[in-house]
Amino acid sequence: MARNLDPILDEYSETCTLARMRLALVFVAFLGLFIDVPGQSRLEQCLPLAIGAYVAVSISLFVLCERGPHVLIGLRWHWLDLPLYAALVACSGGAHSVYYLFFYFAILSASFHWGWREGVRVTLGAVLLFLGVGLVFVQRAQDASALLGRAALLVLLGLMIAHWGESKLELRRRLALQRRVSNIANPRFGAGQTVQGLLEAVRDYYGASLCLLVLRGEDDSPVSVRLAQQGIALRDSGAIDPDLAASLLPDMPAHLLAFKSLRHPEHWRGAAHDLEQGQWRSLARETGVAIGAVLGAGSFISAPVRLGAAGGRIYVAVRTPRLGRKDALFLHQVTAQALPLIENIEVLDHLATDAASAERQKIAMDLHDSAVQPYIGLRYGLSALRCKADPANPLNEDLDRLIAMSTQVIGDLRSFAQGVRSCAKSEEAQHPLAAALRQQVRLIREFHGVDIQVELEEKDVPCSDRLAAEVLQIVREALSNIVRHTMARHALVQVRCDHGLLRIQVDNEGAANECDFTPKSITARAAALGGRAYVQRAQAGTAVHVEIPV
Repeated sequence: MARNLDPILDEYSETCTLARMRLALVFVAFLGLFIDVPGQSRLEQCLPLAIGAYVAVSISLFVLCERGPHVLIGLRWHWLDLPLYAALVACSGGAHSVYYLFFYFAILSASFHWGWREGVRVTLGAVLLFLGVGLVFVQRAQDASALLGRAALLVLLGLMIAHWGESKLELRRRLALQRRVSNIANPRFGAGQTVQGLLEAVRDYYGASLCLLVLRGEDDSPVSVRLAQQGIALRDSGAIDPDLAASLLPDMPAHLLAFKSLRHPEHWRGAAHDLEQGQWRSLARETGVAIGAVLGAGSFISAPVRLGAAGGRIYVAVRTPRLGRKDALFLHQVTAQALPLIENIEVLDHLATDAASAERQKIAMDLHDSAVQPYIGLRYGLSALRCKADPANPLNEDLDRLIAMSTQVIGDLRSFAQGVRSCAKSEEAQHPLAAALRQQVRLIREFHGVDIQVELEEKDVPCSDRLAAEVLQIVREALSNIVRHTMARHALVQVRCDHGLLRIQVDNEGAANECDFTPKSITARAAALGGRAYVQRAQAGTAVHVEIPV
């Protein structure tokens, strides 16, 4: 899947803004020549040279920024600003220099672009450079007082700016998660796929080792578990013992949980938030020890969830003690937004399933009346014609072949109608796409003599029933094109899922001079699913590629 360009464009926009602000500081630096006239010392006489170096660097960064988004992205130019500002301060009087204020620009650009840690590093670097340069000009007690006062102010305001910058980045990350969760909710892929996508999105946001959803229905029904762990989706309760999973459902249905381990695995500190009263209270460490042992975590947060008739909890666990109360509150906000969407998808899924069942019954009856009965009449007619024919008639062999072919077609049509009515066999119910593909390949091999290989990892292709049916139709159309429009005797079908895309590739051998074509039906089906289709031609043959977002 193509890389999401929104973060790149946002970062490029900020980089361009910083480049333009440097040009504004250049103007301020020139004004400083008139406000604070350089003295007679050799160092102060170098002030125009220091300003000229800053002007050259600022203009160069501005020109590079205007050339495109990939030139300056990811580079931390504030570390280049610090020595330039220190040179300006050194050449303009040290602690009393008007260019001391430029250090705040470096702190601002680092904090609001990279967050708390980078902001603190730049603040400390700016303070050390300012003190080092200012000590050269300390001659009186007033100079030392001004130097220390400005250094203390630089530390205080720098830490505040770093905190605000981290808050801004955190809000941006939260908005990105909310947008991702909203995009995950797609009725076409079913409720199960949406729940799994929600878990993976939450795990990625927190940088967690796992995100776990534990649900239990009414009347003491078995516990179901969904797990997203280190980029691998484990979709069933086989990943965790059911008894252990049941222990993750404490009798606190309306409370948020936040636990962390301090210094030692047995030293847990935890709190619960009553959603009805809006208050936090401390919890015994035994609860944190028991749940932390199951999750293998250094800290975890949990929120209650309700999905249809089933209730349970969602857990986010990390190996370090860094999750806290604010993380638990935001987890509750995310699940409160996403779960109603999932419930709506379940309702739509049931409605679509019922409608499809009724339509299958109708199609099965139509097949019997419109297709099977005429073929039965044709076979009776051929059998009667064969009985009338003389035993020495040279057409007897052809008549027998036609009778056998009509008998086989009638059997296939009856099997197909029965499969439509009963929604197919148990193997197909477990993974309809894989079973149907194998059946289609077998028929093409028998009737047309084309050898087709299928590469499909069932566990790596998350497909709902309706999406699997659409994929099967796309593959059928591609194979039909091979049979009808090429002389190929070998073909390859690949179905895989990576980077959020379901990729279908159908290759066939063929001559390089075969005419170009555009599979209109495949392209239309892919577009209806929100994807795309294209054809690649090579010396060895042709490949039809279909990409569908999942």
